[in-house]
Amino acid sequence: MIFALKNYQLTVLKTLNSYLEAARAIGAKPAYDSMMQEADGKNPCLYQPLKGLERIPYICLRLPTGGGKTFLSAHTVKIASQSYLERDYPVALWLVPTNTIRTQTLQTLKKPGHPNYETLREAFNGRFKVIDISDFDTLTPTDLQGACIIVGTFASLRVTNTTEGRKVYDHHENLEAHFADFSGDNSILERKENGSILFSFRNVLAMHRPLVIVDEAHNHTSSLSVEVLKRINASSVVEFTATPPMNSNILCSISAAELKAEEMIKLPIRLISHNTWEEAVKESILMRQRLEDVARQEKDYIRPIVLFQAEEKNKDITQGVLLNHLLEQEKIPRHEIAIVTGTQKELDGINLLSPECPIKFVLTIEALKEGWDCSFAYVFCSVATIYSKKDVEQILGRVLRMPYARKRAHADLNRAYAYVCQSSWRDAAKQLCDALVDMGFEKNEVARFVDPQPSLFSENQHSAQDQSVVDLPEGVEPYIAPLILNEPHITLEQNGSRSRLLIRGHMNLSIQNDLMKALPTKELRETLSLNFDIHNKHYAERQSSAQKGIPFIVPRLYLHLEDDLRLMERDIFLEIGNWDLSHCSVEITEDDFCFTENGVQWEIDLNDQGHITHKSLGRAEQQELDLVDTGWTSEQLCRWLEKEVRQQDISQSEMFSYIKGSLQFLIEKRDIPLTALVRWRYVLSKVLKRKIDQHRFHCVERGYEQVLSASVSDVRLVGDFQFMPDQYHPSVTYVGYPYEFTKHYYAQIGKLENKGEEFDCAKALDLTAEIKYWVRNLDQQGFWLPLSTGKFYPDFIAELQDGRILIIEHKGKIYATNDDSKEKARIGHLWAEHSQGKGLFLMTIVEKNRPSLAEQIKRAITSTL
Repeated sequence: MIFALKNYQLTVLKTLNSYLEAARAIGAKPAYDSMMQEADGKNPCLYQPLKGLERIPYICLRLPTGGGKTFLSAHTVKIASQSYLERDYPVALWLVPTNTIRTQTLQTLKKPGHPNYETLREAFNGRFKVIDISDFDTLTPTDLQGACIIVGTFASLRVTNTTEGRKVYDHHENLEAHFADFSGDNSILERKENGSILFSFRNVLAMHRPLVIVDEAHNHTSSLSVEVLKRINASSVVEFTATPPMNSNILCSISAAELKAEEMIKLPIRLISHNTWEEAVKESILMRQRLEDVARQEKDYIRPIVLFQAEEKNKDITQGVLLNHLLEQEKIPRHEIAIVTGTQKELDGINLLSPECPIKFVLTIEALKEGWDCSFAYVFCSVATIYSKKDVEQILGRVLRMPYARKRAHADLNRAYAYVCQSSWRDAAKQLCDALVDMGFEKNEVARFVDPQPSLFSENQHSAQDQSVVDLPEGVEPYIAPLILNEPHITLEQNGSRSRLLIRGHMNLSIQNDLMKALPTKELRETLSLNFDIHNKHYAERQSSAQKGIPFIVPRLYLHLEDDLRLMERDIFLEIGNWDLSHCSVEITEDDFCFTENGVQWEIDLNDQGHITHKSLGRAEQQELDLVDTGWTSEQLCRWLEKEVRQQDISQSEMFSYIKGSLQFLIEKRDIPLTALVRWRYVLSKVLKRKIDQHRFHCVERGYEQVLSASVSDVRLVGDFQFMPDQYHPSVTYVGYPYEFTKHYYAQIGKLENKGEEFDCAKALDLTAEIKYWVRNLDQQGFWLPLSTGKFYPDFIAELQDGRILIIEHKGKIYATNDDSKEKARIGHLWAEHSQGKGLFLMTIVEKNRPSLAEQIKRAITSTL
């Protein structure tokens, strides 16, 4: 049973694998610094090692709440074992922040059929064991002959924890068997006062140098936690968190927009503020019923749930008051309500996802703060006064996960809903936005994901299509009122002590700046600024060409082959180039892989940027071992390598024959002992993968050149790519100033800084009268053209007023004449040539004596008329 990974999860794991392979070859710091330099050449983040553990990989993977950190952690065990640890069956220490999450993690890793369990089963062919750290004394040496995952907390490893921590470091006679055949470095083992080895679990861990996986790493940044990692002799540390601390080595960062694009979370959050808590409760019940009605039309079973938050005992609207209101005023049957507090735990043993479960309302105070997840939770209704961002975050996070991690057919089921009382949540929008940032969302994207709506009980109903309601903090009216007297799009409404702004249309920067200057405090300015930003983003969304349903279609390159029209991509080039591994050389040269006096030397590809030769970790002490019989035969090594190197487009028999030929070459032609190859089999597997990749690339190059040189000339353009309204999810968006773009096809502009040549190019596009609308094209999501090396995503795609399509790739002066740019220009012009005058390709460059960007665009448009 294989559970499919989402695209962003594949990206995370691929990046992790690349880093660990490089770290194995050149060291933790050089590998990280090289990857960061490639990702951001201007201001790369430099590696921050753990003090005392400078040589081990210590990296962080950042994912917002709902990103599947536990699932990715399960995959990490196998990746680290292959890429860095070079062990068939590793020991992994899996550390979580609390005992509640510890229990839940253990359950998912031990339950057959659960994605986390099945990931481990698939990775290690069923040879794995998962235990709670408190059960370490049950481990036998046989258990460690398979993969072993030990789940605990940092607290359970600290000597100061007298309940569990001290036991880890104490002597246990029943652990003696683990030390019987230990032939490693005895100096790493702690000893008794008499000098004999301590049979402690700490020593067992130190012998096996565990991979350490840390869940929610921001909870474990103390020097005491680092001391724990040193003491257990960690081999590598991989952290997963939504909010990494400043000194984290962030290897990969995923945005909430990417989670939304992959249908993992419900967004936006519809926020409705009410005058009274009774109104908030009533409307949340009505919304739940509406969602249930539309859910009946879904293929999957969904029973929407409301999560109510009551106040503490010494407050007014306690759990008892709220329960009584639900029963007597709202007539909710008691069996549809579950109470979850410190003393009442009515969800224990209940499967909320079961169609037989009657529960539609969950009433809590704080008991759902950690580890509680139910994707059926759609509506959050708080009657409590919440003062900390952490409290908001912990409750809000419970309603974001998407049922079955799939987008629902009805739009209402793709959102979450928050109902609050205005007297308790004076700055509700800001509170929610701050909480989302703490949950790992980017600051510049949260305004898109909080959508304030008028209440059903509002005295004046206003259409959400053209107007936003901004509740004002108390005492702000005197500062604002004089400035908006002559602004027809802004109205100030007052009702007793409450006041609010009704905003229609786009609120330009000059009005916002005037209002900000008039406010007396920084806090007020930040609150109002955020509310204006929310209004503008949602207004722009509604007004965008994408949201209005105006089609934006771009034709793609196809080849007509044997009465079949096929998309021009790598598989076609492989076919035309006659891909067949059996025809490829099995030679592995000394440049590829060789033994020296200092160690094994082999080549790696770092971030697809050329071939860099590096030496592995030192092996002088193993030189004699390379001649010691390992018990492996050439056939066994061949089968092991085939499993490690296995690839989808190569049959098992074809791969086996290739590997067998490579081994024969190494043993017979280069006189390398079989025993040495067995000992360095992990390195050899990487060398074989790289050689096969090289063979495949040369075949693609051959096929690609045949297509572009017209030896295979039947090229067609088919208009089958469309920019869809709900499929533009940039991880980083344009900040909105200093220029306000008006022609971008989507409300948001992805991956565009507010200065620099690409910004200037976008601005020139936006100001060109002949442009109808344009898109900042996104890698992995947008329109692409084929290259021999992969896919080329041009920077900008525009549709002209006359219907023609303009593709623009901007290149800095230093890159304008390199091979990559030449190949992009070549395929771009091929696309334009076959468009029958309906397509234009332009590579813009800024340099002395060249026309301005605006003039280059103008000339490209008019030169073909």
